[in-house]
Amino acid sequence: LIDLSFVAQGKAGDVIGMHMRRSERLVWLTYSVVAHGFAFLPLDAGYGAQVVAYRLRDSEAAVCVVDEWRSGAVGE
Repeated sequence: LIDLSFVAQGKAGDVIGMHMRRSERLVWLTYSVVAHGFAFLPLDAGYGAQVVAYRLRDSEAAVCVVDEWRSGAVGE
């Protein structure tokens, strides 16, 4: 299951960071994000925590969606 609860709280044009492995879930999430009018910010699984944090701050992302395996890599 993909939790899309952030959709109800966001507005068109918000940036959604996606820090996930390449998978079918990522494809569906990308489609859902774009279909709801959000912009997506791909964050490669190989990026270190500092790079991810910088890109999220710089883009002013509203939310960052992560796989379970990366949940500790993205700070508050």
